[in-house]
Amino acid sequence: MSKNDTKYQKMIPMREFYKQNTDIFRILAAYLKVKGFRIDLHRDDRDLPTINSSMSGEGPGGYFRIEQYKCLDPGQYELIDDLFPIRIKGYDFKKVAVSDFEYDDDRIWKPSISFVIYKGNHNILPYKELMDYL
Repeated sequence: MSKNDTKYQKMIPMREFYKQNTDIFRILAAYLKVKGFRIDLHRDDRDLPTINSSMSGEGPGGYFRIEQYKCLDPGQYELIDDLFPIRIKGYDFKKVAVSDFEYDDDRIWKPSISFVIYKGNHNILPYKELMDYL
């Protein structure tokens, strides 16, 4: 895909997509809360979820952490599988991975769900954005 390609020109980095589409992420957080999953929220805006960039075999995407200090149970895994993909305002959030609760001597990692965002069957996030970040 060249930089002159229309699909490429519509791609924007996750940070920018997030800033420009906070309403989509607010809807995502509200939807998941209704389904039983509370996700990490910003300290300054308790309706806006904290979304981080990620990379998977599907390309660049994002992830969010679930507010839970224990492992996911089998029913939660099944529910996550049933919930995705999630379509919000023409964007398809496709789950690519679930990481469970982990801990070591002095740190913890809450469960997380990684996703990619598609519109018209194309990942809207450019691969280069993540490489620049790394």
